[in-house]
Amino acid sequence: MFYGYELLGDSNMLRFALQHGENVIGFDRFKTKQLGLCKSGLTIEELLQLVKEQRENLSPKVAVLIGTNDILKCSSDIAMRSDFNKVRGFLDRLRTILKTHCEEVVFLTVPPIPRREEQCQEKYFTRQKALNRNILSCTGPKVRALALHAELEDSLGNATASLFEKTMGKGRSERPDGIHLNKEGLQVLADFLKREL
Repeated sequence: MFYGYELLGDSNMLRFALQHGENVIGFDRFKTKQLGLCKSGLTIEELLQLVKEQRENLSPKVAVLIGTNDILKCSSDIAMRSDFNKVRGFLDRLRTILKTHCEEVVFLTVPPIPRREEQCQEKYFTRQKALNRNILSCTGPKVRALALHAELEDSLGNATASLFEKTMGKGRSERPDGIHLNKEGLQVLADFLKREL
């Protein structure tokens, strides 16, 4: 919970919940970190399924940060349009279920992905912009959408890399990241939510 809102989403929301007082973390059967309806690696479709299963237990107010994994897992550019039509459908169904069972639903746009892989950067940017347009169009009775991505970008629309983890893991398992918000990025998210909720 943050300012009375139940948090739903992927690893960025999970890390945010942990930084802001939640501390009862669990693991699913695949040993993936999970806290309530925040789970590492979660896609919109998977969150939709979790919400369907838990809809009677949802808080009256929810804040949702989801979509990064949909951008990363989207298949080839040729199939991207079809994939995004499916993602858009999952997003619409998620919105419908949440507004039916909650008094207030707040969707946050997907943060930029400042990964260092130059050949992928344009692809991620295009996907992020398309998904964020869909998220911003999710508004209606009981549903708001907030432009979180703008808080994490410079004036040219590029990701502010200093707000993202450079690497994840330790020792032999250390790998480049550029996906997850770091402590400073999570503080930007906290300040944004305090101002907008």
